[in-house]
Amino acid sequence: SYQTSYASDDNWSGDVKRFEKAWNSQSNAFETTEIWSAKDKMPGWQNRKIMIAGNGNSGLMDFNWDNASSADTTGTLANLVSRDPDNAHVVDNLGKQRLEYLQGDRSGEGSIFRQRSGVLGDFYGSSPAVVSGPRYLINFTNRLEGNTAYTTFAEEVAGRTPRLYVGGNDGMLHGFNAQTGVEEFAFIPSAVFHKLNKLTGANYSHEFYVDGSPVVADVFNGTEWRTILVGTLKAGGKSIFALDITEPGSERLLWGFDDSSLPDDAEVKMGYSFSQPTIARLHTGTWTVVFGNGYESANNTNGKAALYIVDAMEGTLLKNLEVEGVDGIPNGLST
Repeated sequence: SYQTSYASDDNWSGDVKRFEKAWNSQSNAFETTEIWSAKDKMPGWQNRKIMIAGNGNSGLMDFNWDNASSADTTGTLANLVSRDPDNAHVVDNLGKQRLEYLQGDRSGEGSIFRQRSGVLGDFYGSSPAVVSGPRYLINFTNRLEGNTAYTTFAEEVAGRTPRLYVGGNDGMLHGFNAQTGVEEFAFIPSAVFHKLNKLTGANYSHEFYVDGSPVVADVFNGTEWRTILVGTLKAGGKSIFALDITEPGSERLLWGFDDSSLPDDAEVKMGYSFSQPTIARLHTGTWTVVFGNGYESANNTNGKAALYIVDAMEGTLLKNLEVEGVDGIPNGLST
């Protein structure tokens, strides 16, 4: 079993642990043993694989100062992490150091930035998803699609390294090796860029970032099967994202969904993404992600909410099912 945790009295640190239960014939009882603690297994900050959205074939690029300042982010990320967390209007000269703090560099803790007991943030609301081999019954799935592609897929992923994915309020979705506890991958959604600087402040007051539980499924893209992960932010933001995690070490960003993904005349906008998505195959054979628009702010008082149906691989909106409520009262659709 796997256990996430957070410590509000310890600068909002967090941890993920693996436990195993075995029968002890001498004591005649089951005994639980801690196998690993991710907090103790973190790679050095310069060796971590932390990714953000990019324009390459994978849709991802390294989270570093050069990329934060590049044309791919139009300099926005570099500008945002260069702002004083106590006064966002003040741009200081600590942007690069602040970004390296987020990567895990602890050299400036206590003197310049917030002191941490570990580089992992709190795991408050996100439950972990474990990914190893195929997720479905092979023969049934082959009949569903009318081919033997799932047999091929199941053979290819049968031996892949098990991963544990969980969202953290350090701004990242983390991917840990489920056998060793070592972090092998992390992703920072663009929707939390604007408040990453707050994590470094000595006067940090807890905020939510990637607080939703990731949802994982195998989906058929028309020619082959892929394993995808859909992540939400809950109170951390008004966006969801999808990653192709079929091959550990070769992750791809598939899409992000927010207000910009909706038609201009949509009356319902994305709220905070509390809605846990469902990954489902439609009667048409198209694999989709289905989710509610979430909780909107009190400024949205047209009384409407919506259920969105999005293409699982492309992120395009296939259907926007708007729900009528009471005009003048804020509304939103959750799980």
